[in-house]
Amino acid sequence: RRIGLSRYEQTLKPPAHDKGTMSDSELACVYAALILYDAQLSITADKILKLAKAAGVAVEPVWPSLFSRALEGKDVGALISNVGSGAAATASAAPVAAAA
Repeated sequence: RRIGLSRYEQTLKPPAHDKGTMSDSELACVYAALILYDAQLSITADKILKLAKAAGVAVEPVWPSLFSRALEGKDVGALISNVGSGAAATASAAPVAAAA
């Protein structure tokens, strides 16, 4: 007996990206940069591209160099730890400025 999978086809397809969301290339570069950081390796365009290729993700050529240059000399651990803290600092500074 054959199992019909046609009703699952839409579920198995990757979601279409909306405007304003990251592309597969961007996500692959983010994950590759995080992997390199976790492995305590330098984050270079070549290494990002190698990881993406090893994962079977086709990456637009601009992204690896863009990500490596953006993270060059940055403390990636601090960037990860401070996600969202900028918005909280701005929100808490507003009442202080109003009180002054």
